[in-house]
Amino acid sequence: MRIFLAKRNHKPVIFLIFGNRIKIPNIFNMRKHILAGNWKMNKTFSEGTELIRQIIEKESIIENVQLIIAPPFILTKEAFNLTSNTKIAVSGQNCSNQAKGAFTGEISAEMLKSVGAKYVILGHSERRAYYHETNALINEKIKISLQNGFTNVTVPSIATVTSVIGDPS
Repeated sequence: MRIFLAKRNHKPVIFLIFGNRIKIPNIFNMRKHILAGNWKMNKTFSEGTELIRQIIEKESIIENVQLIIAPPFILTKEAFNLTSNTKIAVSGQNCSNQAKGAFTGEISAEMLKSVGAKYVILGHSERRAYYHETNALINEKIKISLQNGFTNVTVPSIATVTSVIGDPS
């Protein structure tokens, strides 16, 4: 057995590894723990489907953790279908701050919900950097996603993280 100790919000988080099994004991950690994989803009439909199947095969080695996958939008419905009999949840990588309308290329919270997503990632550093998303815009996205029943995986800005934990370099 190997024991790993990390800190989250200045509180210890303990991971126990037994051979190839990962466990986070509830006695030490009262919060719900999440292990999420964001695929960004990678994988074709067939490559992504194969990756989902591989993740499902390995699901049993992770205990006391909510496993979430965030595939590209074209794979969201397939991910939901393939994981429907597992403990794996599906997340959108982003959603629009608009409910509907002429917003070419955007994905609404309602669209994500209709294909089975339960989570949505908002405020990712790449969205902030490449698309200049502000806290105000992210707040609008959070509001509309909550109205659609999502659990948000909100990523604080790098400036916020740096001010809280210090510069990692």
